[in-house]
Amino acid sequence: IFSRRAVETEGGGSVLHVLDAAGLELDIKLGISGSVCTLRHFVEQQHQLPEGGGLGVDGFCEAFWDLLWHVQRDFCQALPSEGAVGPDSGSNPQEVYSFGKLLGEGTYGKVKLAHGKATGAERAIKMIPKRDQRTSSLEVEIERLRILDHPHIVKLYEHYEDANQVYLVMDFCSGGELEGLIKQRKRQGQRLPESLVSDIMRQVMLAISHVHVRGIVHLDLKSTNIMLTKSRRTVPPGRVAEGATLANVEERPHVMVIDLGVAQIFRPGNFGSKKPCGTPATMAPEVWCGEVHPKADVFSCGVVLFEMLSFAFPFRCPYIREEALRFWASSPEIDWSKVKKASGDSVGLCRSMLMRKRSCRPSAPECLKAHFLKDSDEEGDGHE
Repeated sequence: IFSRRAVETEGGGSVLHVLDAAGLELDIKLGISGSVCTLRHFVEQQHQLPEGGGLGVDGFCEAFWDLLWHVQRDFCQALPSEGAVGPDSGSNPQEVYSFGKLLGEGTYGKVKLAHGKATGAERAIKMIPKRDQRTSSLEVEIERLRILDHPHIVKLYEHYEDANQVYLVMDFCSGGELEGLIKQRKRQGQRLPESLVSDIMRQVMLAISHVHVRGIVHLDLKSTNIMLTKSRRTVPPGRVAEGATLANVEERPHVMVIDLGVAQIFRPGNFGSKKPCGTPATMAPEVWCGEVHPKADVFSCGVVLFEMLSFAFPFRCPYIREEALRFWASSPEIDWSKVKKASGDSVGLCRSMLMRKRSCRPSAPECLKAHFLKDSDEEGDGHE
């Protein structure tokens, strides 16, 4: 990147002046945003400016390693994998995996626990019947999972097809859905500790930031699409060192976002969508008008945050589109008394995420800078 963008100086050295272009290339390579800010910071911090100003090769390398270190710390994998996961239609998954108990069942099909016969690796296999109306959604989910490589997004290891079903081989999350934990605590009459709420939400926002950087909007974020599993710290299951003690899911879970079946590609300036997608209880108001924007995911995450703090939903939106449009046109108010026992930091973040006007909401990276989630970040570093 430096060689392509730098220009030679009269003294025979090279210097980088076009920081924006180099920063954009770094963003694409590392799967982040804002690399140009780091480059500018290193220009300002140089004790000795190279000939002609700008950033010399040593300063650029130092800035690159600084970015790499932060990506590794936040995402556990610095450089995204370029290996595509293609269908293995020539093999029967029963030959590769031993199928175990049923983990879940719904209109989409079934999910079963499975173990690799050769490796013993624990996996969740989603078995989806082939239906004409679902083919495009399946293709979308597979394609999105192929290009998303992040410790807080469920990993698609491989997929199989036969005449009747598609089999998606994914991470197994032993702690189940976040919704299950919320319902359990509600039955017990115990609030979720805010340290746990902060930890979960921070991991979700890291995942969504990664999704958005790749030009994708999830559009169906909800507590049933957030999975929990045990972890020594917030690293993906299966990557914990041998002999490590796994923390209880309710103490410090590893979080994974699942189900990108309705996810859509986002292009700046093009917010159009053919029809609303998602779950009415967590959909942003503008989505009902067919508008697709990354901040719709922020709204949905705000609903999940409110749910964790109060064991209730902030809105009861109708399922029928015309009724939903009338509902949002009536400017419904949130009953903030339901979170009166929550801290000011948590409620403040929740309020900003649930702003009805999209332009007033923070982006996912901006949410990560909120004091409520930054505390979780510092605590996480201490655990490491």
